[in-house]
Amino acid sequence: MVIVTQLLKFTFNFTGEHIMSLQPGNPETEQLKKEYITFMKGVVSAPLSFPRTAYRKALQSRSTILGFIERKMEERLKEMKGNENNLLGWVLKN
Repeated sequence: MVIVTQLLKFTFNFTGEHIMSLQPGNPETEQLKKEYITFMKGVVSAPLSFPRTAYRKALQSRSTILGFIERKMEERLKEMKGNENNLLGWVLKN
C-alpha cells in the first residue's frame, strides 16, 4: 500500500506541475494532493455511499478537487494575456 501511495503522489506531482503549474511543497498543492489520494483510494473501493466509507470520502474529495480546478481556471483566465506556458493555459486560450 505504501508503494501505491508513493506512485499516486508521484503521478499527482508530475501532472499537477505540467498541466496546472502546481509546485510541490506549496500548502495548497499538498492539500489537493491529499484529496487526490483519497479520491483514488475510493475509486477502487466498493461503491457504498455510507458515512466514513472510502467511496463516500472519494465523492467528497471529487467535489473539492473540481472546485479547486474551477477556481484555478477562473484565475488563469483573468491573468492570461497571451501567456500559455502550460497545457491548461493553452486549453483555455483555444
